[in-house]
Amino acid sequence: MVTGDVYQVEVTRAFKPYRVDVQFVPAKEAQIKLLVERLSFIKRKAHWGAAFRFGHVEISGGDFALICVAGRQGFEPR
Repeated sequence: MVTGDVYQVEVTRAFKPYRVDVQFVPAKEAQIKLLVERLSFIKRKAHWGAAFRFGHVEISGGDFALICVAGRQGFEPR
């Protein structure tokens, strides 16, 4: 069961990362460069990778839906 709860795991005495359980679904590849301009959580479009540097990223429902559509059907720019 996926609860969304964050928990800590001891890998070694010095390394105790946080985890959250996720459920993966089948998806197609989507070109990130085609999505970047439409994703609101990416503020600096030229440096889109920076948004993912720090682990969990909270995104809006609209961004989530856009990513889901791209993963299900592929993505073509409008």
